[in-house]
Amino acid sequence: MAILSSIPAAVVWVTPNLYQFGLILIISICGTCSQLSMVHAYKLGDMGAVEPFHFVRLIWAALFGFILFGEIPSLWVWIGAAMIIIAVSYLAHGEAKKRDPLVEQPGATSN
Repeated sequence: MAILSSIPAAVVWVTPNLYQFGLILIISICGTCSQLSMVHAYKLGDMGAVEPFHFVRLIWAALFGFILFGEIPSLWVWIGAAMIIIAVSYLAHGEAKKRDPLVEQPGATSN
């Protein structure tokens, strides 16, 4: 991606000043820590339990967009986010039921 984006970036490139470079450094450190935290959570917890928390990023993105840029998400953004969260939570719940031997499956007979 860096190779493809370097061509249009070269046309409008402005070298960041020291303050902007510091902000870029902070963003990169936070992004790296975020990814490492998610990988660690996937290692420790069940995917079905961890994945719904991954979508909390939608809420944070909307909040930061509002605070930093005064951007108010449209109704369609919230509808789309709700659909994604509901679908993934439903799938994760179903997968967790399949793996848990203590949860009785529909149509299964108990001995």
